[in-house]
Amino acid sequence: MKIILITMMLITIIAVVCQGQPNTNTTVQIGIVNMQLTKDYRIFTEIKEDSTASRLVDGMDYLDPDVSDLDITDQLINPYVIADTTFWDYEYPDVTFARYAKGGLVQVDLVTLKYSSLTASDWVVTDSIEPNSAGFIFRKK
Repeated sequence: MKIILITMMLITIIAVVCQGQPNTNTTVQIGIVNMQLTKDYRIFTEIKEDSTASRLVDGMDYLDPDVSDLDITDQLINPYVIADTTFWDYEYPDVTFARYAKGGLVQVDLVTLKYSSLTASDWVVTDSIEPNSAGFIFRKK
């Protein structure tokens, strides 16, 4: 019994100690308030190294200029509902510097196939991981 208990404690300690960085992704919460059953929603996201200009502009037609390459709707899974808002979580991999992410939403009528202008969010700053500035040598002597 002591051996099992010691083994389980050792495994727990190893699991905790071996966690390099606790989070290597920035999770963004995407929400749509008051979704309608007769509508489809297209969600767009853009990530850049600066927040000076964006391809996603509030009020734009998403097909002119075409930003359909930024559409992540099919990548969003496992929605959850809080009150009247449907949410999804979307992850950006972290790099050694902060980046900026921006989202956009277009509503499409399923009967007429007409779509709304794009509603754009503000920029969100992503997390970053610790850069490694140390040199490293690994060689046979």
